[in-house]
Amino acid sequence: MDLVDNPGMETLGYGSFAPTDNVTGYNMVQIQDALRKQKTLHNGEINFFTTTKMIQNKISNHFLIIGLLFSLLVMGAPSCKKTTDHAMEGEFYFVNSTSHQITFSTGFEKYNLAAKATGPIFTVSDIGDKEITAGSFYTPFIKEKAYSIPQQPIIIRFDNQKCISINGNSGTHNILAINSYNNEKIGERKYRFIYTFTEEDYNRATLCQ
Repeated sequence: MDLVDNPGMETLGYGSFAPTDNVTGYNMVQIQDALRKQKTLHNGEINFFTTTKMIQNKISNHFLIIGLLFSLLVMGAPSCKKTTDHAMEGEFYFVNSTSHQITFSTGFEKYNLAAKATGPIFTVSDIGDKEITAGSFYTPFIKEKAYSIPQQPIIIRFDNQKCISINGNSGTHNILAINSYNNEKIGERKYRFIYTFTEEDYNRATLCQ
């Protein structure tokens, strides 16, 4: 069959016909196809730039995380500064200047002091700063308790009749308080400490329970 020319039809090839826009003279299918291709290209550009931006954001986030981890490692790394422990030693003496026998105990240890006698003697070894003073030391009864106040009170007994209960290390005359001891420096890092029981201690003691 012969094809008949028609001003409203245009041959597209492959034996197909489509209406033509009378105003522009362009085939409507071609116009729609061109618009579709333009939209696809536009979307492709948007997708390309959006994808690129997402990749850039991910890379930035990765570098940010790496930077934070590095900062934490630097902050948490042990200091290279070398610290040195310095040994020190203290000798502790207890003097009974009263006319009464004194007994007291800490933990499983029990001590006896005859009237007008000196003893017992403790040697306490410890570590401290490069520069030390008498106040750098702990009394034997605190050090043996891992540097803490004994949970049970220390009972000072005079002739086993009058007693003083020691709770804590406060007060001006207390065998737990290092400032209640007379002290003397006898070596570069060695001190002698002397605690004296007096008649005043006996006078303030109360009847034992």
